[in-house]
Amino acid sequence: MKKVILSCFIFVLSAFGWANNSVNSTMQRTRIPFSVHGVNPGGAGNTIPKAPRLIPKISQDGHTLYIETAHPGYALFLRNLDGMVVFYGFVPNSQNTIELPGDLSGEYEIELQCASYSLIGEIEL
Repeated sequence: MKKVILSCFIFVLSAFGWANNSVNSTMQRTRIPFSVHGVNPGGAGNTIPKAPRLIPKISQDGHTLYIETAHPGYALFLRNLDGMVVFYGFVPNSQNTIELPGDLSGEYEIELQCASYSLIGEIEL
């Protein structure tokens, strides 16, 4: 009986240590605030949705972006301060991390486009 209790105690302590380490690793990341902008859907049958868009939780650690919530998949555009696109790509709904090119540095506008809306935020690399 003592072995079972000791095993359970060790399991609980190790689980607590693992959870504490994962919290510390996410605390070092910077959350990216996004604003939602409508994209012209085109066509007479399309209407403006009545429910607000769910903004995904995306954080940054260096040149890596972490998508912490489920998402539908996005076209990603990274623009410099002059408005030129310096990086673009597609983020499928199964992907939770995005690695940006390491040679980029400075302030950029990040845009994630979905079918009927886009999310726009600012990041610093």
